Amino acid sequence: MSLLAAAESAVARCAQSAAGAEVVLALEAGDSARVMADPQLLELMIQNMVTNALHHSRRRNSVTVRVDREAGRSAVAVIDQGPAFGPNAQHFTREAQVAIKFQPDGRYSRGLGLYLIGLVSRAFDGTIETSRDGTRSVLRVWFPTAP
Repeated sequence: MSLLAAAESAVARCAQSAAGAEVVLALEAGDSARVMADPQLLELMIQNMVTNALHHSRRRNSVTVRVDREAGRSAVAVIDQGPAFGPNAQHFTREAQVAIKFQPDGRYSRGLGLYLIGLVSRAFDGTIETSRDGTRSVLRVWFPTAP
């Protein structure tokens, strides 16, 4: 499955939600490759990553989906200006949570989006990274590149 094709489809599905939220949604395509993953699950995972970023973004902010490849692996990253991932982000990728996490702006999250991302990434030997790039939050999922 082409990681770029999955990202393009997920971004297209989220475009209307982004426009309604007045958030700029962009796709940056670097060097893309095929990965060994179910196309529907891969697209669902990316769509969930984008939907979460839109949910945590303010009006007139941007959400960028970036696809890239390096050293035998390919990544899809969602970069936004929402709140930073907390210290429990990796925990939420491994266990479903029933407790509600309240956000500083009054919104809440159950962590189920990160759990879904964790399930899909692990099913296809992927790994998850969370980081900050200046004022932007980055959620990146790496997959082995298909032979």
